[in-house]
Amino acid sequence: MAGAAARITPLCRWHRWSWQPRPLPQWMLARRRCTCTRAAPMVAAADEVLHRLDELNATLPRLLHGEGPACWPLIAHAGALGLPTRIGLEDTTVGPDGTAVSGNAELAQLARQIRRTSPTP
Repeated sequence: MAGAAARITPLCRWHRWSWQPRPLPQWMLARRRCTCTRAAPMVAAADEVLHRLDELNATLPRLLHGEGPACWPLIAHAGALGLPTRIGLEDTTVGPDGTAVSGNAELAQLARQIRRTSPTP
């Protein structure tokens, strides 16, 4: 357990996160105001976190997903990177085109389509 804590502690400091309540970082607040047509900031933020995990030689499994407007761009990015992802009504209630979905099954079907068509590096 001490080894895992030693690997995670620098990441927490890097994000200035702790168990004490703090304001959210600006990039997290900004993603809530983004639309799917402005995916670059969300993808860049995810890449920054993934890069930092690589620098720390973190070996824990990684899962990439987003909420609200960040959902669909990050599902596509997860597909392009070959990373697992997840989706559900707790993440979004609309499809990539902004129309309401009928439920989790439709979200999962749309996510599979996006992953299949995502370009791989």
